[in-house]
Amino acid sequence: MKNWKLWIVYLLFGALMFGVISEKIIRAEWTLRNGTEFRCKVEGFDPPDFLRGRYVRFRSVPKIGDRDYSFPRVAYVRLEKGPDGLMKFGEMMKEDPMTGDYLKLRRPNNYVPFRLPFTAFYVNEKRAKAVDNALARHGYGILTFRVWRGFAVPVSLEIGGVTVKEIR
Repeated sequence: MKNWKLWIVYLLFGALMFGVISEKIIRAEWTLRNGTEFRCKVEGFDPPDFLRGRYVRFRSVPKIGDRDYSFPRVAYVRLEKGPDGLMKFGEMMKEDPMTGDYLKLRRPNNYVPFRLPFTAFYVNEKRAKAVDNALARHGYGILTFRVWRGFAVPVSLEIGGVTVKEIR
């Protein structure tokens, strides 16, 4: 009798895990299809990580409330397109604005400045060294991402006018 109860618990736990993962995938796909596109200048640094594979790590060049620690651990910042076509940060808010383009930002504690919700762009292992060299040569890249209701998904990364997919 106990054996079937244990199986039901395993199945429910599996369904819960599948639901959480599915929600993240569906939200990312929805954002890619329907979100507003922004471009942002990023500074790169690319540490090798033998556990996760190769990826390009970056920081956004426009800083987000660097020294404003009066905000709670979750805040919202409006996004605007500048005259050069690059994104710039607008006002920072403590509550969800519900309209317009904005990012939901989190930080681990009250003493760390806010950062973009994404800080890595994963790269094919065969192109990793060439991307490292291009990033070191140019010093910065242009990240294209889409935003929908505070959720952002990176789309592409250009270094020196060439997308990461084209760098060999």
